[in-house]
Amino acid sequence: MTQWDYAVYVIDDVNDIFREQLQNLGNDGWELVSVVSGAMAGGKPRLVVFLKRPRR
Repeated sequence: MTQWDYAVYVIDDVNDIFREQLQNLGNDGWELVSVVSGAMAGGKPRLVVFLKRPRR
């Protein structure tokens, strides 16, 4: 059975940071599990991203 490592990231600046992270997603073994919207941060939407990858 595969064991997983999990990571949670809070992204405050959706336009800049999320675009950069999406371009690199999967290159390091992380898989996107879920993205949910959270509270506003300084008038901008905040996202919470859940990732997983096989334990090494």
